[in-house]
Amino acid sequence: MLRTMSLNETILAIPPRTKLGLNIKEDKELGGVVITKVRETCTFKDIVEIGWRITSIDNVPVWSRENFNAKDPNKLRVMKFAKPIHRNSPLGR
Repeated sequence: MLRTMSLNETILAIPPRTKLGLNIKEDKELGGVVITKVRETCTFKDIVEIGWRITSIDNVPVWSRENFNAKDPNKLRVMKFAKPIHRNSPLGR
C-alpha cells in the first residue's frame, strides 16, 4: 500500500479486493464522504482516522455513497483523503 502525505491530505493505493472496513456518511457541505468509524477489519486502520473525508477514488470525485462503490473489485484503487483542518494548526489560523 502506497502512502503519500501532505499537511492536509493522504493518498493511498488500495490493492484489489481489500477490505475497506470503514463506516461513512455523506458530507453535504464540503462534498465527499466522511469516515465515521474505522473497524478492526480495515486494512489501513493505522493510517486513516475518523473525521477524514474521502474526496476521490481513481481521480473521480466522490460526492455521495454511490460514488464510493467499486466498479471493478479486481482493480487497484487510488483513494484521496482530506484531513480536517483544526483551528490550532498552522493551516487553520
